[in-house]
Amino acid sequence: MSKKGFIYAILKDNLKTLQMSIEKGTFPRTERTVWPSEASVTLGPVSEGECKRALYYRYTGTPPSNPMSLIGRSICDTGKLIEVDQILKYKGMGMFYSDQESIKYDIPGSEKKPIHHSGKIDTLIKFKDQIHGIEIKTIGTYKIDSIFGTDTKLGLPSPSNIMQAILYKYYFSKVEKGKNVQVNDVYLLYIDRGTGRSKYFKIDIDNDGYPIITPIDGAGNEKTPIRTIDYPSYNDFLEGKEKSTDELGRIAGVRICTQDIFDKYISVFNQVDNKTLPSKDYNLKYTQEEIDKELLLGRITARKHKMAKNGTKVYGDVRCQGCAYQKLCLEAEGIIFQKPEEVINLHEVEDIWKLL
Repeated sequence: MSKKGFIYAILKDNLKTLQMSIEKGTFPRTERTVWPSEASVTLGPVSEGECKRALYYRYTGTPPSNPMSLIGRSICDTGKLIEVDQILKYKGMGMFYSDQESIKYDIPGSEKKPIHHSGKIDTLIKFKDQIHGIEIKTIGTYKIDSIFGTDTKLGLPSPSNIMQAILYKYYFSKVEKGKNVQVNDVYLLYIDRGTGRSKYFKIDIDNDGYPIITPIDGAGNEKTPIRTIDYPSYNDFLEGKEKSTDELGRIAGVRICTQDIFDKYISVFNQVDNKTLPSKDYNLKYTQEEIDKELLLGRITARKHKMAKNGTKVYGDVRCQGCAYQKLCLEAEGIIFQKPEEVINLHEVEDIWKLL
């Protein structure tokens, strides 16, 4: 005979808290507010950041068909605990200035029907009379090589994190209210959830709003800044103007202009106003043509390309695989699942596609 004790009570409470957070986050954005974590951009033939169809569902208050799991919630909660611990370290060193600094401004170009950007940078620190903004991100060990770098691989922030950082930098350098805070620099701080290792990047923007990424080494030294505008774009690869490599492909993925982010926010709200469901930016499974394009753009390795082409592996966009509106989106494409309650995740993709 099974006996339910305190562990069951904890699990039940966790589920209740998760459900409450899902319900709290489901409402129409009638006030036309966007969050920096929702930033997205079209980079020629591909997209980065949030899918415009997912944003449409979110802004219209559509309940998610694939809500976050307890595991996903636990990962987020762990990240918050690490963030609090890092801020305590700044306080212990006498550097702490403030936390959760509010960042609010109207999106340029949305003057006729204003769209309001609303976010909070994790913390501000003060060192030698200079104020620095720090956005803290925690990552799984599997992402370490791509972000921290190796002896043979350039470490770079993720495109989504870059978008968030340059939106903050835009506020502190271009918006009068933000200028008054007198923040000198914006940094992304990555912390490995498994080992506690950390990596800083200083994030600036040029006069056109493109990122300038300065990696910081383990001794705190600034390395050579990467001015993303000086590197080829995905369109350059597609048109044969430049030949892609893994490194150039990854830099092209963060060659993002602030105005392009603003324009996509505006585009999505135009479709919300017109009640027109946007096309999706990502695919659960790549077609053969898309697999070839990913290789051409330097977004997958030759090894992954070969495995995808011969059917050894099924590849698709992670954004699509983990989307809260995945089932709803696929049904809009005419794909109906045999088991409506089934939740698709990254590990189930190959088996699910065998059912379609």
